[in-house]
Amino acid sequence: MNEDPDMQKALEQVVLHKVDAEKGEGKTLSDEYTIEGFPTFVLVKADGQTIERWRGYGDVKAFTERLAGALQDPTTIEEKRQRFTQSPSMSDAEKLGDYQYKRKTGDSGSSGGVINSILMGLRVYRRVRI
Repeated sequence: MNEDPDMQKALEQVVLHKVDAEKGEGKTLSDEYTIEGFPTFVLVKADGQTIERWRGYGDVKAFTERLAGALQDPTTIEEKRQRFTQSPSMSDAEKLGDYQYKRKTGDSGSSGGVINSILMGLRVYRRVRI
């Protein structure tokens, strides 16, 4: 794993479980979490429920910011959906839109993917607010 001190500090907050997604346990996990591109990072609670997911290494800053953001709101995707249904927020709309978009497309976070995920979130947000 990356030897960068910022990366090491960020990873102290999680249990890193690296798998080969093309065989054995890794294949099972890849299918379960709908992994379609590598590398994909899936942050889950102890019971396996997804908190956040993203694809690609990017640079240390981008990775640590994404991880920090996910750890600031460690609710599962399902909990975010329930919270959004009860009290819609732009933050949850963006997170849920981003999650759905990346599961559908395997997008790695290019600007087009980010724009599309925000638009998906806005559509959901507007639909609930109306």
